[in-house]
Amino acid sequence: MGMKRLCNYCKTKMAVWVYMPKDDRWYCDDCISRGCSCNIDPDTHEEDRDEQGRLLPCCEYEYDAEGFDVD
Repeated sequence: MGMKRLCNYCKTKMAVWVYMPKDDRWYCDDCISRGCSCNIDPDTHEEDRDEQGRLLPCCEYEYDAEGFDVD
């Protein structure tokens, strides 16, 4: 197992989110910006949430619980 990327913001935790349109923004689960209109349920008009009740990040972020390898 190789080295994992660290969050660009706190610089201490493993990055588990990456912004897909441009791959140089890496976030841990605490530093990712949450809430986006792309996650609004058309039936309830409420934003979708994760298992912990937190708003989801924008759909343009990819999540990997194992983190991302340093190239």
